[in-house]
Amino acid sequence: MKKYKIGEFSKKVGVTQEFLKHYQNNGILIPNEITEAKYRYYDQRNASTVLEIIKDKNYGFSVKEIEQVFRHSSTDQVLTLMEPKIEQMKRQLIFMQGVIAEYEKLKTFCEETRQDQWFVKATDAFYFLPHVDVHGFVEDPFIYEILPAWIQHMPIVKSCQRCPADQPEDYV
Repeated sequence: MKKYKIGEFSKKVGVTQEFLKHYQNNGILIPNEITEAKYRYYDQRNASTVLEIIKDKNYGFSVKEIEQVFRHSSTDQVLTLMEPKIEQMKRQLIFMQGVIAEYEKLKTFCEETRQDQWFVKATDAFYFLPHVDVHGFVEDPFIYEILPAWIQHMPIVKSCQRCPADQPEDYV
């Protein structure tokens, strides 16, 4: 089987040499051969390990967790690592769906106001905190789990008014 030096191998699998060294230093990706001169040689079998590392990294696993996946092949142990990741991704998905909805509203507003004429437009009330509505606090424990992270992404200003630069005194 053909062996590749680290530079050539890194190009073949689409990662940097630093990536390969990093995962070698963490005991996850071991070259097939390391010469006395410290040259690292890989072969095509190492490519599947690289792909697995990239997949696990894309799934949100840390280097330590990837190491655990490689060292412990028990399905139960891997499932134990995956469960919190699934919950975290579900929270991220809900958050991103909310962000997309707000961007769509902002986009619509910007498209509607793209003109030289000014007008006043009434819009629906906008509550910054997702746990409050016109009736009070929402009874949903999940909201209170994500609230600390949600607040980190809140804008500082609740509303604003745009006015022409040449007539600011006419606007309050």
